[in-house]
Amino acid sequence: SCGLGVFEIANLDAAKIQKELWDRHKILVQHMTGGHRLPTLSGIRVTPNVYTTTAELDQFVDALNASVKRLAA
Repeated sequence: SCGLGVFEIANLDAAKIQKELWDRHKILVQHMTGGHRLPTLSGIRVTPNVYTTTAELDQFVDALNASVKRLAA
């Protein structure tokens, strides 16, 4: 069993968030765009699984918050 989530952070490029999370935190996510079918879709896909701990989720949220602050500055 696993989960799947896609989210967008207003005014930030999803590809830059993906790169920042990998380069600084070694957290692998995938940036997504909707292409011709959903041209307004742009976001980050996260896919935790049954073995992902709440501590790892907390680590992801902390890294994401730090990355957003850095990229928005």
